[in-house]
Amino acid sequence: MKIAYLSHNGDSLDIAFRMALDNNKVTVFVEDPQDADNFDGLIPKAKTWQEAVNGKDLLVFDDNKMSPTIWNSCHKSIPCFGGSPFGARLEKDRAFAHSLMSQAGIPTIESISFKTLKEVIPHLKTHKVPHVIKPQGKQVKSHHLIVGKDPENSDAISQVERLIEQGLIVEAVEVEEKKNGVETGLSIFFNGMERVGPVNVNFEHKRSHDGERGFLTGEMGTLIKYCEDPDLPLYKDTLEKMIPILRAYDYRGQIDLNMIVNDDGAFPLEFTPRPGKPSIFIEDEVHITPWGELMHGCATGKNINFQCHYDWAIGVQLCAFGFPFREQAECSKGLVIDGLDEHTLDHLHPIEAKLNKNGKFVVDSGVGEILCATGRGDTIDRAKIEAYRNLGRVTVPNSFYRHDISDKISAYELDRLNILPLEESVA
Repeated sequence: MKIAYLSHNGDSLDIAFRMALDNNKVTVFVEDPQDADNFDGLIPKAKTWQEAVNGKDLLVFDDNKMSPTIWNSCHKSIPCFGGSPFGARLEKDRAFAHSLMSQAGIPTIESISFKTLKEVIPHLKTHKVPHVIKPQGKQVKSHHLIVGKDPENSDAISQVERLIEQGLIVEAVEVEEKKNGVETGLSIFFNGMERVGPVNVNFEHKRSHDGERGFLTGEMGTLIKYCEDPDLPLYKDTLEKMIPILRAYDYRGQIDLNMIVNDDGAFPLEFTPRPGKPSIFIEDEVHITPWGELMHGCATGKNINFQCHYDWAIGVQLCAFGFPFREQAECSKGLVIDGLDEHTLDHLHPIEAKLNKNGKFVVDSGVGEILCATGRGDTIDRAKIEAYRNLGRVTVPNSFYRHDISDKISAYELDRLNILPLEESVA
């Protein structure tokens, strides 16, 4: 199959690389010039999207940052996995996403969208419960997210005032009532008409350091499991209710619904209508069906016989000095990733890497996400042992990672909150 893999930052080019290993002819286009050399020496590149898509059987969009011109120009003539304007809006426009949840009958957390940071402060002063404040815009980084703890909102107000003083330009600010519980994601593949394969249950770890301490990042590691129960109650109460809407918009790709689950029920927060990172690398650990076959099936409306292992799987992100700030992370550019070679790639997924002139894997430009190490097992503990064993195969100077991915998830919580059936929760 001839495939064009289209990415704004090149976040998941490892999957394109693996598609090529499956005897597909794959061409990559990276839209952002700062990341254009990612995976150099590993996979063919196109300088323009027009060159990349020419003569292809399948287009894969790995994010919702790409120019809408590409999808609009191609989707009627070439099957597309992801990339639709609907998916982009669902991720970026939280008010729109919450309106669709309400339309589908999914209970939601109180969420109000403001146009400016200044408008947020009066709401925090009058609505005295802890809040999560999510600025949105081109200047916004992960560290601008505010997670309040004080019921009087004094901490959140102080942080909003700081962002105002710094002159942060926002396009909108989403303010949500904070809920305590187990943060859980449910993910499915969708072919425009129906779900393809089982439901993926996942648990993200966004803080930079062990024990949920440190600064917020995009992701430091994730625990996942495909569920053998087609009638998983948590899925039927939440994401399944979106099926008619996904069908109405002819959505084709992967979609995840993130939520907080506690004794009062499930409280959905947001959609990720694209492959997650590092989730896509961890999924590769348990997938049996090749990526090309799965994505082509979704893009063409076919319900293929998707096969996977029903083990637990874990991914751990290895990060470079300076992560997640591009300017500081540049200090690590060119460092050799010792131990990464063709013999260790099965469970090590490069993110910001390329081959140097000597044929060595080295750290590439970016924000300091070097690779993701994955492992699987019939229990959470065994999956964790395998993931960290695989991570131990590589060395990069001044790099770091979390040592406790999965520790916060207990079988007791999974059973008590009905997140997974009893036999799948025991670990």
